[in-house]
Amino acid sequence: MKQIYKKRLAKAFIILGIVFFAYKTLAFWGKDEQELFFEDKTKSITINENGLIFKTTTSADNLSELLREKDIILGFHDQITPQKENKIYPGSSI
Repeated sequence: MKQIYKKRLAKAFIILGIVFFAYKTLAFWGKDEQELFFEDKTKSITINENGLIFKTTTSADNLSELLREKDIILGFHDQITPQKENKIYPGSSI
């Protein structure tokens, strides 16, 4: 009885190992080289403030984080597009 249990357990571990290896291999193929080795999350963006164009980089994920990161305080009458909750992508214009 113990022999059968040990064989089943060994088979289960082998199958689990194969599934894990296959998952990691497929996950590796799904990423580009930059994601795998550099994990560089900085994005180049453009800020247009009343016609004045500023280019900057940020690691912020959304506009709210960008404003905090760059110490930008909006006044009562200031308007900003896109919304503060929107994600920032490389090349975004604000």
